[in-house]
Amino acid sequence: MRRCSFFIIQWHITERCNLHCRHCYREAASLKEMPFKELKQTFNQCLQLFKSLAIPKGEARINIGGGEPFLNRDLFRLLGIMKRYSKDIKIQLMSNGYFINDAVAKNLVKMNISSVQVSLEGLRDTNDSIRGKGSFDKIVNAVSILRKNNIITRVSLTLTRKNINEVEQLAVYLKSLGVKTFGIRRYVKAGQGKELKDFMLDPPELKNHYEKRMSLKKALEKDRRFFITYGCEDAMFCAQASPSHQYACGIVTGHHLNIFTNGDILSCRRCPIVLGNVLRDSLLDVYFSSDKLWNLRNLNNSHLFCRKCSYFKYCLGGAKCISYSYFGNPFAPDPQCFRIFENLPKVNEFKKCSDKLRKPIRISGGCF
Repeated sequence: MRRCSFFIIQWHITERCNLHCRHCYREAASLKEMPFKELKQTFNQCLQLFKSLAIPKGEARINIGGGEPFLNRDLFRLLGIMKRYSKDIKIQLMSNGYFINDAVAKNLVKMNISSVQVSLEGLRDTNDSIRGKGSFDKIVNAVSILRKNNIITRVSLTLTRKNINEVEQLAVYLKSLGVKTFGIRRYVKAGQGKELKDFMLDPPELKNHYEKRMSLKKALEKDRRFFITYGCEDAMFCAQASPSHQYACGIVTGHHLNIFTNGDILSCRRCPIVLGNVLRDSLLDVYFSSDKLWNLRNLNNSHLFCRKCSYFKYCLGGAKCISYSYFGNPFAPDPQCFRIFENLPKVNEFKKCSDKLRKPIRISGGCF
């Protein structure tokens, strides 16, 4: 038996969405959705994996998303089943906020949802230029409804050159609304957003943002009612700020899996390498036996630039989703690493992929 201190499964129950955000990592909305019977079977597979990994109580989490999860008619039936396990498993809903009204919020309370995450891409004009006209006000209204019903509310932002100068002002505003956490995630060149070349920050720009974010965290988190969070793609900075691989890529540390609408099992929602399918493969077997997944976890497959770096033992080679989307190679260095690059490198610079399993480097303190 292996043990993990925490585990996250992100489960897309639909790829349909009423918005068409410019930077979205989704490829298409045509994937077939599982009928309710298969949704239940998939949830049972999630429970089996959590049990096998001996996840501590309250440290297993399923993020239900899409697409827009409210467009799946079986959402609340599925949540009703999950409710029975809410003391042990945290269920978070990831929505664009358009379908949240008072009645829906009250129903979410009954389902023991641990939190709801919505997304904003900056202040009103910037957000609406990316997510659609009127979306800022719609999302803020959803936040107000969620908070009125005492639902923990989280906001996520995809960091780009378009909104980098609005992060501080938006954070202050979100705190005033009663938002619990503000997650700032790096832009990934994938899906509908892969051609937005002017969105991606140069390595020095990203480094400067991280330094400002640290100061902002200190200023806004004093009363412990609001938090600006890091993600698993932020380890190359967190290694410097707080040496630990707790923020390292979840693909490498073995703390994360993604289930797509059609049952495909991925290492990460933003790294579309298919490992299997829950409708024909066991989620448990894929996690423990997939050669593709072990290859991704193997630190010896990281580029020599990374393995020679003094911070490698903390950041573990950066974010594989960003390396894969940028170079087509998950074993390439992180293109926004400010210790390697002064500017974004050419996309064909690290095309060659490692295709052989090497003797793995073990990660102390992680799942593997």
